[in-house]
Amino acid sequence: MDLGLNDRNAIVLGSTRGMGFAIARRLAAEGAAVAVCGRSQDAADAAAAKIGDATGGRARGYAVDLSDAAAVDGLVASASADYPQIDI
Repeated sequence: MDLGLNDRNAIVLGSTRGMGFAIARRLAAEGAAVAVCGRSQDAADAAAAKIGDATGGRARGYAVDLSDAAAVDGLVASASADYPQIDI
C-alpha cells in the first residue's frame, strides 16, 4: 500500500510497544520519519531501532511523560528541531 508518506514526519505518542508501536512501524514502512515516544529513553531508543531494522525507515526515540504538559511541549520542540516539519 502506498499512503504517500515519503518525506513526511510523524510524532506517535506511546509508541514503544503495543498499538502505538505498530502505528509507528507502519508509518515508517510507508516512508515517514517517526518520532517514537515512551516513558524512558532506553525504551524509546530500542523501539526506534527495531522500527529502523524492520522497515529500513527513519525513527528516533524520545522520552516523555505524557501526564506532564510541559514535557509534551518539550517533546514537540525537540522533534521540531530534529525534523523540519511535523506532518502527522
